[in-house]
Amino acid sequence: MAAKPISADTPQAQQAKKEILLIFDFDNTIIDKNTDSEIIKAQNLYGKCLSGKRYLKNDLGWAETMSLALADLHQNNISQKDIDKIIEDIPLTPGFETVFEFIRQNQEKCECIMLSHSNSYFIDLLVKKYSIGDCFDSIHTYEAEWMKDAPLLVKPYHPFLVNCQICPPDFCKGVFVETYREQTEWSRDMKWKNIFYVGDGAADFCAALSLQCHEHVLTRTGYSMHMRLLKDKGDKFKANMIEWNNGHDVEKILKSRIDDAI
Repeated sequence: MAAKPISADTPQAQQAKKEILLIFDFDNTIIDKNTDSEIIKAQNLYGKCLSGKRYLKNDLGWAETMSLALADLHQNNISQKDIDKIIEDIPLTPGFETVFEFIRQNQEKCECIMLSHSNSYFIDLLVKKYSIGDCFDSIHTYEAEWMKDAPLLVKPYHPFLVNCQICPPDFCKGVFVETYREQTEWSRDMKWKNIFYVGDGAADFCAALSLQCHEHVLTRTGYSMHMRLLKDKGDKFKANMIEWNNGHDVEKILKSRIDDAI
């Protein structure tokens, strides 16, 4: 599975020195809302489109689900400027400024990537708004493109459908984490000394199942991954679970554990 970075990768020689991998979800983690949910809610906001609930029954993948929602908005004269405003109004999760500062201070030893079921257009808008592009070595998400006189088109991440009971079939975070680990460890000829995964949702739980017993899953308190872990971790979950409420918590957890992880 080929990586799909938005921002440029750090040079390979510099990457080889990094021993810690930080993986961040985007929706309800870095930002305090879900980009796709805000688009679906917009249909009620503008009062012009059908309920977004019908999209959630689409079994072909999340990219097609969002493309359908965006097409409905387009047909009802909701412009690119309108879409931009919906997304750019989303705030950062409180305290995440301290997380970005921590990442900048530790870029020599930490590779930081974003793994998201949003899309490249929405993420680029907010990455630019909050000036955080320098914090990520790469960003992995659905690619999205505005077509001429047409709505934003969201494209599947996986070129094949994945048989996953948790993630959308066109982008499984568990498959991504397993593949990314294998590819980077092979190319670097060295294993990651530790991995920290920061997220909130069900797909993040799928990714967390790929982590090992000495690695860490930072789960946002009260969100779906946290509730699932509390209810039933199962035998497949081996990582160390750490709860967080805001960016200040995340920064403190990383700061206290990164040096010990090397």
